[in-house]
Amino acid sequence: MSLTAAIVMAMSLKVPDSKGHLNYRAIPKDGADAVVSVCAKTSAPAHCAAVLVTLSFRESNNTMTAKHDHDQGCGAWGALCTYPHETWLEQAASAWSLVLRSTLACKEPLALYASGQCGAGLWVAREYMRIARKIALEFADQIDH
Repeated sequence: MSLTAAIVMAMSLKVPDSKGHLNYRAIPKDGADAVVSVCAKTSAPAHCAAVLVTLSFRESNNTMTAKHDHDQGCGAWGALCTYPHETWLEQAASAWSLVLRSTLACKEPLALYASGQCGAGLWVAREYMRIARKIALEFADQIDH
């Protein structure tokens, strides 16, 4: 089976908050569709989707119009407002490009994404990746690779 919005929405409900409580607010269908669109093009769609739903919930509680970091960050994924963010698809694509950049630049894959530099935000980066890996593993058998 390929990655679907229903699977992405179910994945998003597996992301715990910082106290370990499960999310009760799924990513909206438009957001899930955007994640599918971005992640279906990757070689690891389950991992991509798990990372994006983890970041969306942890950064904004799945809120497309969220503001972050003294209004320098915009949208569900908290990317700088200078990145495209008018639609869910633009936000998901911007977030995934930042995830890839962070992964290539840093030993800890999400460090640059989480803190703006490779040497900071390591605890948060590791926590996000731990959550995403667990979710990806849980849904891997439902998604073609």
